[in-house]
Amino acid sequence: MRTEYINSWKRSFSNTYEQIKSELLSLNPDLPNPAVYAIETQLKFPLDETLLPVAKRSLVRYISSKAA
Repeated sequence: MRTEYINSWKRSFSNTYEQIKSELLSLNPDLPNPAVYAIETQLKFPLDETLLPVAKRSLVRYISSKAA
């Protein structure tokens, strides 16, 4: 699995996960149907060094448990 940080968005009433994914697809037409996941926290951590690796491991664990 390859992950890549693209951007940050603030979720709101008018800026839903579906709208964010649509915007991502329109800005990157070379991505046919990317898998998208969100990380939500109120804690302040370095994104690349802490949150993304933990989120990736959690996502892989979740996908593995659903496939079994």
